[in-house]
Amino acid sequence: VAALVGGANAVRALARIRVVSWRSAASVATALIVAIVLIPRLYASHVTASPRPLYRALAEIPRDALVAGPPRLLDFVPAFAERRVLVSDEMMPPMFVRRYETVRTLMGAMLAAYTAATPAEVNRFCAEHGVTHWVVDRDDFDPRSTWSYFPPFDGIVDAARRRGPPYALADAARDHALAGAESYSIVPCPLAAESTQPLN
Repeated sequence: VAALVGGANAVRALARIRVVSWRSAASVATALIVAIVLIPRLYASHVTASPRPLYRALAEIPRDALVAGPPRLLDFVPAFAERRVLVSDEMMPPMFVRRYETVRTLMGAMLAAYTAATPAEVNRFCAEHGVTHWVVDRDDFDPRSTWSYFPPFDGIVDAARRRGPPYALADAARDHALAGAESYSIVPCPLAAESTQPLN
């Protein structure tokens, strides 16, 4: 309804100032209505069905939480869970050189912590950057997984895969699996020292 009213108002406004004809004004208004109606649906379509329980669960953690994890899962956390993320794919476009260098360094450190072998490495990262929770996709650590990342970060992930287990966050994630969220876990930081048992 709001889109229709806005479109009608746009037609009247454009025609009243005589900048364009009624036909052109109607075309512009139609395009606006289509954009208003379709863009949110197209945006939402990028969020597949499986992460939605993850976002609902993230909405239940403290509002001042700071979340880290696989960048592909963090892009929509601020929109759908209303929680802050340390860094995500959406922060990566190199439009500002100094900002990009900072984000690139942070992204590399986050992926190194995500694939770290010991809780101490993860906890050190959390303490340094104020991270309170990790999103973990346990499938990332499956030996059959082909998950990697784009350069220059692929080297971090590939090196961790060649190294093999243990992976501190994957081990800790077993105790924090989310019902109905497939392979996702939300792991609070700091990790307990005993979360170094091999992931089966």
